[in-house]
Amino acid sequence: MRIFGFSEGYHDAGACIVDDTEIIYASHSERYSKVKNDKFLHAYQIKKINNCDKISFYENSFMKNTRRLYSGQGWDWNKSSISYDISFSHHESHAAAGYYTSKFNECNVLVIDAIGEWDTISVWYCKDLKMKKIKSFKYPYSLGLLYSAVTKRIGLKPNEDEYITMGMAAFGEPKYNLSFLLEQNNHKGVGNIFPKARTEDLAASVQCLYESELLKLIKQYCHHENLILMGGCALNCVANSKIENKNIWIMPNPGDWFFTWCCSAS
Repeated sequence: MRIFGFSEGYHDAGACIVDDTEIIYASHSERYSKVKNDKFLHAYQIKKINNCDKISFYENSFMKNTRRLYSGQGWDWNKSSISYDISFSHHESHAAAGYYTSKFNECNVLVIDAIGEWDTISVWYCKDLKMKKIKSFKYPYSLGLLYSAVTKRIGLKPNEDEYITMGMAAFGEPKYNLSFLLEQNNHKGVGNIFPKARTEDLAASVQCLYESELLKLIKQYCHHENLILMGGCALNCVANSKIENKNIWIMPNPGDWFFTWCCSAS
């Protein structure tokens, strides 16, 4: 059975076709449109649906809209009208993409990103091609959202320039405790917090917080020696380098576009 899986509507749209467990086609929308982080599928990708038996979407639109209402973003009627045969939760898609592209039979998967439907962090135990979520953290608590909000605060573009924040951190000192911001809604940023702070010090502060929380999560919940990191935050290579005594797999693109292929593997 051929399944067309796709992600679209927010950023980094992508599509994939899986025949049983074999990836037949996978593409990032921006490669066709030349629009960086394009959130819409390209016409060429959409035509691929004609050769598929089912369509799958990367998250649960209804649950995401309930969270949008809670956060004051409103109901996204365009996403509600999408027609597909199967949908998976955002974090399940991340976890599956990491697990099914790894060589591990048994492992933990740690997913950290800004937000899915309600989950912002999730931990999974995987064995014999089956996955079980063992821990999750819910919105508004979010390491990813805070990292993006600080990226915006220092004058960079959120959901795109976080790698610059990570690099800038090396030139600053972690002078500011940002942990109190983790519990608040950071969708619209953190304003001009610490207005006299050097941007390098703010970058170092959020990087230090992220590294500390990452290692704490691994120590508390990821007890297997095999560990997979997924979600946009898995691209934080500086933090990843601090992890010890683990066999680590990070899918080459752990963010939101490539994980659409997991729909049939799940």
